[in-house]
This record gives sequence, structure tokens and C-alpha cells, in this order.
Amino acid sequence: MKAVYSDAEFYDENKTFIFKMILFPENNLVKFNINFIVQLCLYLNIDKKFGRSSDKNITARKNERLALLTKAFDCDTYVCGSCIVTGK
Repeated sequence: MKAVYSDAEFYDENKTFIFKMILFPENNLVKFNINFIVQLCLYLNIDKKFGRSSDKNITARKNERLALLTKAFDCDTYVCGSCIVTGK
């Protein structure tokens, strides 16, 4: 990675964080990705709440599941590609 990106703008000031994330000791891809996303948001000062759909007792499937999850997480907008659904 260093050979490819070492000349990139901001490489030096971000390399410690990048390598910390890449070398995070986790074999489970879901846990690795969750850690990466949460840590990246913290690093960039993005203040967001995170939740997992598996923590919600929703048995619906497909679009209905997505709509119910949007409500369960108290969201008012769902964005997917060119589709944006708003309202509570």
C-alpha cells in the first residue's frame, strides 16, 4: 500500500489511522466492517448513531422490511439508488 499511495496528498497524516484499520485483528468480516465504519466516522467527526437490523424483531421481507427498519430506527428518509422515500 505504501508503494502505491505514499505520494498521495494527506497520506502521511492519515497512514497511522489507515494501517490501524487495515490491521484490525478480526476474522469476522461483518465485525471488521462495522469497526471500520464506526472508527472512520469518529475520525472524520461524523456524529451518527449506529444500529443493526438483527437487533430489531422484524420478520418482514424485502421492501416491507426496509420500510419497517426505517421506522424502527426512527428515521424519516430511506435512500436507495435513485429512490428516496421520506415521511414518518
